[in-house]
Amino acid sequence: MTQDNKRKQKFEAFLTYFQKHIQGNEKGEGQVFFEHLLQAFGNPGFREVGATCEELIKKRKGKRGFADFIWEPRVIIELKKRGELLHKYYDQAAEYWNHRVPRLNYMVLCNFDEFWIYDLNQQLYDPVHKLNIRDLPDNWGPLAFLFPKEEEPVFDNHNVKVTKEVASKVGNIYYSLVKKGVNEKKAQRFVLQIVVALFSEDVGLIPKYTAQKILSDIVKKSVDQKELETLLLSMATDKKQLKSKKYKDIPFFNGGLFEKVESVNLHYSEIHSLYEASKEDWGKVRPSIFGSIFESSMGKDLRHGHGIHYTSELDIQKIVFPTIVKPFKEKIQNLKTKKDLKKILSEIRNFKVLDPACGSGNFLYIAFRELRRLEVEVLEKLGENLKQVRGFAVSPKNFYGIDTNKFGLELAKVALSVGRKMSADECNVHDPSLPFDDLESNFSDEDALLTEWPKVDAIIGNPPFLSSRKMKVKLRVKDVDRVRKQFLDVPGRADYCVYWFRKAHDNLKLGQRAGLVGTNTIRENYSRQGGLDYIVKNKGTITYAISTQVWSGEANVHVSIVNWIKGTFQGKKKLLTQLGNKVNSPWNIETPKKINSSLSSKISTKDAKVLKINNTPKRCFQGQTTGTSGFYLSKEKYHSFIKKNSINSIVIFPFFVGKEILSKKRVPKRFIIDFNQMSLLEAKKYKESFQHIKNIVLPIIKNKAENEINKHGKPKDWNTHLNHWWRHWRSRPDLIKATSKIKKYIVVSRTAKRPIIFEFISSNIRIADAVVGFDFEDNYSFGVLQSSIHSEWAESCGGSLKGDFRYTGDTVFSTFPWPQNPTRTQIKNISSIVNKLMELRRKIMSENNWGLRELYNTLDDTGQNPLRKIHKQLDEAVRKAYKMKKNQDILKFLLNLNKELYKKEKNSQKVIGPGLPPSVKNQKEFISKDCIKLPKNY
Repeated sequence: MTQDNKRKQKFEAFLTYFQKHIQGNEKGEGQVFFEHLLQAFGNPGFREVGATCEELIKKRKGKRGFADFIWEPRVIIELKKRGELLHKYYDQAAEYWNHRVPRLNYMVLCNFDEFWIYDLNQQLYDPVHKLNIRDLPDNWGPLAFLFPKEEEPVFDNHNVKVTKEVASKVGNIYYSLVKKGVNEKKAQRFVLQIVVALFSEDVGLIPKYTAQKILSDIVKKSVDQKELETLLLSMATDKKQLKSKKYKDIPFFNGGLFEKVESVNLHYSEIHSLYEASKEDWGKVRPSIFGSIFESSMGKDLRHGHGIHYTSELDIQKIVFPTIVKPFKEKIQNLKTKKDLKKILSEIRNFKVLDPACGSGNFLYIAFRELRRLEVEVLEKLGENLKQVRGFAVSPKNFYGIDTNKFGLELAKVALSVGRKMSADECNVHDPSLPFDDLESNFSDEDALLTEWPKVDAIIGNPPFLSSRKMKVKLRVKDVDRVRKQFLDVPGRADYCVYWFRKAHDNLKLGQRAGLVGTNTIRENYSRQGGLDYIVKNKGTITYAISTQVWSGEANVHVSIVNWIKGTFQGKKKLLTQLGNKVNSPWNIETPKKINSSLSSKISTKDAKVLKINNTPKRCFQGQTTGTSGFYLSKEKYHSFIKKNSINSIVIFPFFVGKEILSKKRVPKRFIIDFNQMSLLEAKKYKESFQHIKNIVLPIIKNKAENEINKHGKPKDWNTHLNHWWRHWRSRPDLIKATSKIKKYIVVSRTAKRPIIFEFISSNIRIADAVVGFDFEDNYSFGVLQSSIHSEWAESCGGSLKGDFRYTGDTVFSTFPWPQNPTRTQIKNISSIVNKLMELRRKIMSENNWGLRELYNTLDDTGQNPLRKIHKQLDEAVRKAYKMKKNQDILKFLLNLNKELYKKEKNSQKVIGPGLPPSVKNQKEFISKDCIKLPKNY
């Protein structure tokens, strides 16, 4: 018997039991139903697989609920009694799903007879499949995630999947047209007109199969392609006498997109691709397809150059819901009288929304759809019969967009226009959707930062992602200069998106809201100062924020999402933080009294002051930046140079990057030639090394210098560097000078996952620019840096790259207050614990063949761990050195100490800086030999 037949027998047996014993009572029969359902899929039972029934879920405003069935991380099932209309319970189940951390893969609504299956991570509101329980023996695919070994489910209504497939087909047609020489704008207009036609025949704006039949006849019967143009011309005119007799009943669409209809000669392959696309169910296609086409119609260089990135619907809701939907829903819930309901209805109908970086209009479309749903909700509360309602008052005219890409603006208009019909059908309201609204005055083809914004009630969007370093590389220099002149108090090192946050807040009136996406650096340093600091200092209150999350779009970044109101806000705030580096990583959810501009519920350290004592002398250094890979040598090349002439060993060094410090082998993959600050004549003494650099590095730097002049018309950085081409781009002479006086020094990877791991390395080893070095060789200094006291400060004051922590010397080390006047006993205790920590590290890594990263990953596991125990001892010892109370808040203590020391420095009072205190006379007793060295005979 085949596996399928065995499965079918089990499902048939389940149905027999179900029909005989289950009446459809959710309270009395729920657990029995789930037990037998799981057994039908081959499981022993719900308890045995780790699933739970009636699990307590804490919801907003302190309310509680009980989820009927949860099998983590697979599914949450909300069970209702037989005959219940399942759509009524969507909000309840979605709220359970939303408050479950980590979120589950699927959500199911069930009334014993039907399963409505949702994939909320990709598709909101619409079930990806509706399955009748009677069909289970022959159609178990949609619930395949219930098998003991989870299988990929098969859905028939996965609109996002359909959207992506269709977008890809149409995008390829556009590419093909442009590639063969069709004018880009002409190709864009043609593709959009075809898209509207295909949408229209599947949502009832034109007769079914109109466009599909034309394409079929062209492919199969060699009908003239002009027939397609004839259809488009009929859609473009409102005068029946000008329409083709065949299409005289085709309604007028508008004079915008269809203002000009041109002949486009299609190859057979292009027509065939269009025909294949026409066979898809365009009624299932999300208007976000326009975003996909928008992305497809632009080369990657242009998209990335302007910081343009596609946003998923789930992420758009993280802006639209808290900024627009939630405030209205809270008002609606508290209204009692018809008079109040009519007042809020008028407010909804007149509500205007702006996206100042609208791209293809995805944010605006979702906001449009949600406002229409709110309009329907109020109409139902007023007792209106929706079947008798003739049209919505919320229309595409309520929405405004700004963007520099004209094609994107056209896409946005089409998305709203087509969405008008789709949202009406969804709400079961008759809406005269044609002709499309004239949206010319709603959309502006300008640089949003240099033009006046329309007066609206809310601002939403996803501004461009560009670091300050890339702005002048990717954008026109004169445009960047104009923006910076307009926002003089925004730091020059702030990210590009910060300017949108700043301008959005300036355009809000008291009581109005905004919600924007930004790179997660907006909560850090210069970007925070220019944007979120400004917002909270100027009457802004952050109401809902995501501190950091993995971006769901093409951009390989982590983002922050911020929703705020201009004015005070007494309601409950919500702060989310994704804890990993994958889209499905778990979340931490908080409801703090205040969300600060660092997007944290903790005490903000943004006002910490730089302490002079921390930089005089300088103790913290960034590693070297070579500028080109020509300075690197393989192990074999290194030995050949030394063999030819041992003098080369003076200028060739082991070279470590962060990963190698944390790896199990702890040996370098490369060596590096480093003449440091030698003159040209001094460098030439090392014949083999110098010749290697001359042959490889010099041509590269010359080429970069020439390209620089071609691009900017005048010499700049690379031309200056050409005068010292044999040196590294950033040779860090201060680092080399400081570490040459000691036998070992402390290093940490500048960008790394938590926890922050420090290590000693030999002073004969050079470090890459992604590593930070400290010229301490004593255990006491190591202990303070490796303690959680310093780690908390570093995570609060530092930066981030994607989801990883970034150690920034100017904001972390320069502001970090060291213990003041620790006793000799306290110093000795810290040093002794560090000795034990080093011994423990070596022992465990040797026994398990681990590196530091693998060792510290064990801290994520529950249970006793000697590493955790010794780190706890270290933390307690460092706390005592600070004279910190047992349960005292670390950040609060350090921030107060920072301010105290800064004030003392201002008054020329004595302050203890980094490293062993001056009171220690014999430093050698606190220095061990433990460090990473180059193995003998390596």
